[in-house]
Amino acid sequence: MVGGTLYATTKRLMFVPNRLNFLPRGRMIHEWSMQRLSTVDVLDRDFTPYTGGMHNRMDITLKDGEKLLFVVKDLSTAMEELRQIVATA
Repeated sequence: MVGGTLYATTKRLMFVPNRLNFLPRGRMIHEWSMQRLSTVDVLDRDFTPYTGGMHNRMDITLKDGEKLLFVVKDLSTAMEELRQIVATA
């Protein structure tokens, strides 16, 4: 689990980790084309610590089957906006 900021544009979804992440993999910027996104759903909390499981998470499935999980503020608004972008992409 890595803290950071999730950005969505009409062309891509990008995760930029915080500068203070100490894991090498946690320092990389990750980005996905909007055409690669298949579904945007909610993954209910499962109460597992240190994986974001204490919160409901945004569950994004890519067309190749890969899953992305994000804990975001105001989950319902973020999901609705991302669903609209995916629908038009």
